Amino acid sequence: MDAIVGDVIHVRGISQKGKNRISEHGDLWEVVHCSPHVAWCSGPAVVLKSIATGYERGMARQGDTDFEFRWHVSQVERTVPQSAQEKNNDTHSES
Repeated sequence: MDAIVGDVIHVRGISQKGKNRISEHGDLWEVVHCSPHVAWCSGPAVVLKSIATGYERGMARQGDTDFEFRWHVSQVERTVPQSAQEKNNDTHSES
């Protein structure tokens, strides 16, 4: 997987654990950290954050047993929809 911090990637669950994580947290994840070597996977890995829920987890760059990298969405604009911003502003102004 050739991903850099800030990339958004699409992943697919391979194991039951991976499929459960996709079901709970969605299939679009942002790369928040890249590491050349981590002990738990004996090689390079990335830390991913779910776009839908903010949940973070690690993924081996190659041979991950739970997830499979599908494709890059890459550096998409990650902005809060206008309706959500207005809703958030309304709740703060009423306090």
